[in-house]
Amino acid sequence: MSTKVFEKIKNIFSSKEEVPEQSESNSDPFLSKVEGILDDQIRPFLQMHGGGVEIVEYKESKLFMRMFGGCQGCASSAATLKDGIETVLKNEFEEIQEVVDVTDHAAGENPFI
Repeated sequence: MSTKVFEKIKNIFSSKEEVPEQSESNSDPFLSKVEGILDDQIRPFLQMHGGGVEIVEYKESKLFMRMFGGCQGCASSAATLKDGIETVLKNEFEEIQEVVDVTDHAAGENPFI
């Protein structure tokens, strides 16, 4: 694993930010649009590997997401989130400046830490 990838993963898990527990996407029109992009462009590919992703919260230009199934604990999950999901969402929505992974990857079937 490259030093850059390791540092990104380390930063995610050492973050002191409070992790929200529930999704607010059902009541927010903006998050409903984000859900639409996830449903059309992201989730089908994650589902092919037995995984998925859900919105936990959108706050201060950050979209907090939780991965599950085959994505939770997968060694490629950080790249999937940053290089795939974040790239697509930032291109579609200027309001999103960062996508933050709040997944407990150690609890997944194939934890990478």
